[in-house]
Amino acid sequence: YQDVLTEYKLNKKFIISYIGRFEKYKGFQDILSAMPDIISKHKNVVLVGMGNRGAYSDEIEKMINNLNIENNVRILNNPEDIIIKKMLSLSSIFILPSSWEAFGISILEAMATNNAVISTLTEGGEYLIKEEENGFLYDFGDKNELRNFINKLIEDKILLNTIKKNNYLKVKEYLWDNIIISY
Repeated sequence: YQDVLTEYKLNKKFIISYIGRFEKYKGFQDILSAMPDIISKHKNVVLVGMGNRGAYSDEIEKMINNLNIENNVRILNNPEDIIIKKMLSLSSIFILPSSWEAFGISILEAMATNNAVISTLTEGGEYLIKEEENGFLYDFGDKNELRNFINKLIEDKILLNTIKKNNYLKVKEYLWDNIIISY
């Protein structure tokens, strides 16, 4: 993992991750809006956004510059699967800020790599997350609640580690051998 830490300048950083296309309805801009306040309290936080360029990519780049958070955000356009897996393994918090998701495979990927999860109240988020047991849920567009959940997890290491552990255990329920019969 040293290669990813070095290439993206992530040594000794607290990593928050996102996976998804860069489209407005995916909500990445809401995480960006929360970042200045988070960075003011926690200088070592870095947000890593991974996904395919979308119609909102240019707006996202402008927003990063306008908010002056370039040093605390990494955008990885079309990353290889191995890079995504490494980033998730280095990340402590995964955020799914989308206005709509059917299930949220990315939530399971994050759980499998020991991440606490913050998700909007999507079908997948509501199905997979039980508040404070393995993550937090918030309404799409509620930047204040999102920011509060991020800060809470950064500041409460016991809660963060408990949620990470619970997610790692919960994701085992979704192993193919465990779901094939009901599938």
